[in-house]
Amino acid sequence: MPDTYGAPVLVADNDRSDGNEQGRHERREHEQDEHEDRHILEEIVVTAQKRSENLQKIPLAVTALTGDALKSADVTNAEGLTDVVPGLEVGSYGANTIFTIRGVTTNTDPTFGDSPAAFHIDGIYQGRPAAASGLFYDVERVEVLSGPQGTLYGKNSTGGTINVITNKPTFDDVHGEAEQEFGSYYWTRSFGMINAPLNDMVAFRVAVQTEKHTGYLKSGYDDADDVAGRAHVLIVPSDTFQALLTADYFHQGGVGRGQIPIPQPGDSWLNDPWSVPPSALTALGNTAQGSTNNVSWQTSLQLDWKLEAARLTSISAYHHLHLDSFSFLNGTPARQEDADSEISQEIRLGSTDSSETKWVAGAYYHREQQPNQARFFNQAGPGVDSLQLYPTLTSPSYALFGQVTYPVTSTFHVTAGLRGNVDKKRAFGAVYQIDTTQPVPTPVFQIGTDASLTSRRLTWRVGVDKDLTDKSLLFFNVSTGYKQGGVFAGIPPNNSYRPETMLAYEVGSKNRFFDDRLQVDIDMYLYNYKDYQVDQLEYLPVPNGPPAFGDFITNAAKATHKGVELTSEYLLTDHDTLTLNAAYLSAVFKDFLYPLPPDFSAPPSTVYTYQNLSGYTEFSAPKWTGTVTYQHIWPLHHDNQLAIRLQSHQESFYWLTPDHKSDSRQPGYGRSQASLQYSAAKGKYTGELYVHNIENRPVYNNYTYQGVPGSVPFPGATPTHNFATIDAPRTYGVKFAVKF
Repeated sequence: MPDTYGAPVLVADNDRSDGNEQGRHERREHEQDEHEDRHILEEIVVTAQKRSENLQKIPLAVTALTGDALKSADVTNAEGLTDVVPGLEVGSYGANTIFTIRGVTTNTDPTFGDSPAAFHIDGIYQGRPAAASGLFYDVERVEVLSGPQGTLYGKNSTGGTINVITNKPTFDDVHGEAEQEFGSYYWTRSFGMINAPLNDMVAFRVAVQTEKHTGYLKSGYDDADDVAGRAHVLIVPSDTFQALLTADYFHQGGVGRGQIPIPQPGDSWLNDPWSVPPSALTALGNTAQGSTNNVSWQTSLQLDWKLEAARLTSISAYHHLHLDSFSFLNGTPARQEDADSEISQEIRLGSTDSSETKWVAGAYYHREQQPNQARFFNQAGPGVDSLQLYPTLTSPSYALFGQVTYPVTSTFHVTAGLRGNVDKKRAFGAVYQIDTTQPVPTPVFQIGTDASLTSRRLTWRVGVDKDLTDKSLLFFNVSTGYKQGGVFAGIPPNNSYRPETMLAYEVGSKNRFFDDRLQVDIDMYLYNYKDYQVDQLEYLPVPNGPPAFGDFITNAAKATHKGVELTSEYLLTDHDTLTLNAAYLSAVFKDFLYPLPPDFSAPPSTVYTYQNLSGYTEFSAPKWTGTVTYQHIWPLHHDNQLAIRLQSHQESFYWLTPDHKSDSRQPGYGRSQASLQYSAAKGKYTGELYVHNIENRPVYNNYTYQGVPGSVPFPGATPTHNFATIDAPRTYGVKFAVKF
């Protein structure tokens, strides 16, 4: 089957840069020759367990999407993964990307808390969720591991991990690609890539992309004005050693991401939530247009040695993320500035490909420094701003890990893994009020903190797997994961929160039928979730003064998650492919006293009110999700072809808040897309027409209360609307690409 327009392709251990890119190219040609008369589903090789393995042979729930599959599904950012990865929900809050895997999510402020889904770029952990923006270009594949990954990936991976693996240099020839896209909302996207060997030891690959469009919201928010670039240099001086040097840059400009007031009966935007007029936002407290000036850059060095009986890998990285934005979030205008820097080092020793016993052992260090300041205008009353100033937010982490898979027989394997984690969070800072109505506005201290919390945890995995046939695998795993605790502004002991922990049970099966034309994978799981971290804006007690307003983070819940996921792909004919993914999820709080937001119509009080949410369905946890995709290819003369691709994603209703507020119910929805692609000269030239969100369905995520004093029309007034981010409306466009 031709390697075209979303057809499955063979990929290798490209993210680990073996220096065997030429071998990968030769193997692909061999596979194509061998199966020239057999149209089959090709294999995907992944590195989910930090070694190269056939996706269908890994005893884990892993979804892997090749770069071609991402292109054919028009996935250009992390949010696009929602429609193609079962059990995954991706939303946004300002510059931050929020991942939810199998209902495991968070509502903590990204400044203080962490995501329960660990995000990686080429195996390098990205501590802040904002790092997930703008990286889906020149990608080899994306791997999504569902379930706790505490053994190999460590902290903050209770929900799972997402690893974006970029294309690396090859030594085969000089080649490149250029792509231009135009679409609705004055959308323009330009992409270019060139790969070149300088000699038989050094090769480089450079890719750049720009993207720009006007705001999806009438207010101007949800626009794009982004520039990104990435450069790899691969040095292979011998058969036993190689070095990969990488530099990555991303700038995000424009107005930025925004929120809309959730429409209520009588609102002019009830039937078109993207059309909220700026005058309505002004009436709700938005006094100025937003702006974004975010910069992310990263450098890394990966060294690989092939030893006689093992393989040694070192990955060193430095990541800098500067956020500078003015936006309308939480029902108030806000200015946020972060200067985040991360240093990480991983050293690991692993078995060779020829070893029957597969093992890996290593050490890991990660240190994040995150000075932050945020100013919320009119939050404490008309003309009275709140200022959060934290010159010190640090998170050093240390870990030792190991995992071994032992073949009891040629078809039965046992896996055991263990990781020791030591993670610390320290916060030094304060909350101030600034009365701008005074002749000389001066910050007045409200509440501060100088505290730290150290978390020590052992995470582990035990599993067995059995090859029922050479095309059928059955496996069972028990594993643990945890998300580190932390500190926030407050009076001890009410200024810290404990780590989240999870114990997971998983049974699954991976299968190929009909001479590799049908693939059916099924996975069932049960999670026991403890010490769920909850963030609520509350009045905080202040010694010898009135209460201050800020984040109150606590551990409040036990929960149980259970579900089933099905992924399947079927080559109906040589030119027809049908893909079906479906997931069922039951995520329920077992023991949850939820702190309610304060009553802003009453005097400030530090006596918190709790609601018992035991038995409530968790938020961002639809019971049913599914995606069906159909593709047909019409072969034409002279190695040309025409292909159509139809996709529909369906979800049942879900809640956006833990306490099921009436306006936080996201109705069930269907969101479809279609594309028509013409390919000439064996894919050298392509043109494509597409339309996304054909139904123009509004899909909300990341709900926030307009629960801030003074941000509503007059002091003491009751908030009239709560807010949420919203996915893109119907969009359409055309793409042209050439390979040389």
